[in-house]
Order: sequence, then C-alpha cells, then structure tokens
Amino acid sequence: MDEVFQPLPGIEEAVKLLHAAGHLLGLVTGNLEPIAHAKLSRVGLDQYFRLGGFGSDHQQRAELVRIAVRRAREEFSFPANGVVHLIGDTPKDIAAGKAAGVLTVGVATGHFALGELERAGADLALSSFAEFSRLEERLG
Repeated sequence: MDEVFQPLPGIEEAVKLLHAAGHLLGLVTGNLEPIAHAKLSRVGLDQYFRLGGFGSDHQQRAELVRIAVRRAREEFSFPANGVVHLIGDTPKDIAAGKAAGVLTVGVATGHFALGELERAGADLALSSFAEFSRLEERLG
C-alpha cells in the first residue's frame, strides 16, 4: 500500500525561512539516502536539503550528525566555527546532537511532549514549527 506523507504543520514555512536566510540545511535520518530524498520530494522539500547523514552511512545517530557536519565542511566550505543546530523531535535526536557537539532544538511534534525534549537537554524547545520564529531570532 502506498504511504501518505504529510508535512508537519509549519515545517514548510520553517524550511523556506531558513533557506531564504542563507542557512545550509542538511538532513540526519536513519532512512537510507534514496528513501530519505524520496520522502522529502513527496512533500516538496527535497530541494532545500543539500547534504545529510543517512542510515546508509552509519547506524549510530550521533555519528550521522558528525557525518552531515563533515560533509557541510568538505562539500560546501562550511566554516569550522559555523553554528550548527540539530532540529529534532525525539529525546534520541537531542542526545545525538549533544553527543556530536552541536546545538539542539527540540520540536514537540506530537510524539514527545515539550517537557520531555527540555529534560533531554534541548538548547531550545518549541511546542511546534509554528513557533519557529523563536529560532530565527536566536540565529539572527
């Protein structure tokens, strides 16, 4: 049966906002790379994500974050002191970002509550992507 993909409320606006502001966007996922791109394409967001760390690269989440950051530096001359944020919706996402040494933003998309993401150590926690302007303010 064909899966139906629906973007989370506010995600399209958030991605377009970050892209328009000149931020390099990457994807970190346990999906194999072709599957990840197919899913993004089905919701019209693939063109915004220029790199990533994928399940086809490694099994550990923190290592996927490190791979994505390394690719940003190697392929796009991203500065070593550039700000990197991991935006995730699970405590495991937050833990992976912390283990990889990047700033973390937790978004309570429904699977995990805001408090759970805060307790996981998110540097910033948002109740939804509709609050994304708080991240934009922080990024300047």
